[in-house]
Amino acid sequence: MTGPEDIGETEAFPGKDLTQPFRNPCRRHARPLSFLLYTALYCLLGGISFSTAYVQANAATVWLPTGFAIGLLLARGTGLWPAVSLGSFLLNAGVNLVARDGLSLAGAGVVALCIAAGNTLDALIGADLARRFSGGRNFLMSPRGLITFAIIVAPLAALASASIGVAASWFGGITTPGGLLEGALTWYVANAVGILMFTGPTILLLEGRISRPRPARIPEALLLLACLIFVSQAISGIYLADALNGWVKSYMVIPLLFWASFRFGISGALSSAVIVVAVSTIGTLRGFQVFSAETPSRSLLYLQIFLAMLSLMALSIAATRAQVTQLQANLEARVRDRTAEVESLLKEKEVFTTVVAHDLQSPLYGVRNALRAAVDAVAQ
Repeated sequence: MTGPEDIGETEAFPGKDLTQPFRNPCRRHARPLSFLLYTALYCLLGGISFSTAYVQANAATVWLPTGFAIGLLLARGTGLWPAVSLGSFLLNAGVNLVARDGLSLAGAGVVALCIAAGNTLDALIGADLARRFSGGRNFLMSPRGLITFAIIVAPLAALASASIGVAASWFGGITTPGGLLEGALTWYVANAVGILMFTGPTILLLEGRISRPRPARIPEALLLLACLIFVSQAISGIYLADALNGWVKSYMVIPLLFWASFRFGISGALSSAVIVVAVSTIGTLRGFQVFSAETPSRSLLYLQIFLAMLSLMALSIAATRAQVTQLQANLEARVRDRTAEVESLLKEKEVFTTVVAHDLQSPLYGVRNALRAAVDAVAQ
């Protein structure tokens, strides 16, 4: 569990001046090794996500790659969009071939190409909207940027792949047992929640902005981590779930997320949210429904929405704390600057007074001597 200490965010992330405006690194050409690495990471995250594909073989209920793609383009530049396209194409081509035995290689390729185009549009639109309205890669650093990201970027960016992907799958013969609307809803919600929850961690990881707690806080961080894992697995029906019967188990994680936000900042809130999502998803995949629903897919969908709202609250608290801390640091810096200016003016005043006194001393001596001579003359 990591997070910024009781100092400004710029100090918590050494070497990263977060007060500077976003500089688009699009002109920098990605190295081939980095390109292949990001493509492989996209495929890996997609493979993990497809383990939650209940309603449709190519429609996961939990979708990580879109958040990763938007974070990648924000942190490393939009010039890396081909890595997103290639990773999405390779991933979906394999899934489409498995999803329908009668689908030809050419048909699977066409469907995968359409889905890859939608996923690429998601990443490009999301990155552009984040730069325009949410502060780009620094959207986590202020409540305004975070809320704007949640109500504008995540909902709008998820539209492209959901509409294109569902349409391409339907034309390719990959259908949803629950109907077209069920597949579209699952696809859209998974993308929107993935953007909201996994864009921030991707940026922090790629830019090395995950800071470590001070040694004095390591025991507290370990205690928080243990509590998060215990509560998450308990409410997800993995171990010791029977001991919590009768409790409102879904809400037991809220104090822990707030604890992480107040004590470990943005990184702590994000790390805690990711842990809760991972453990809860594992529990749902094992057959336990945190939220009762007619299907496991709907239960997992409700769980993702619930956790996204909790994460948004926790991140808002952490962003407010970071902003207040930064404002306090800026105010202290301004006070130090003004104090230095006042001290400098006082020193200049002292020097000026000394010079004036010295310059006036000689004429005053002459006047005094003349007055004494006149007095002596009158006395005689």
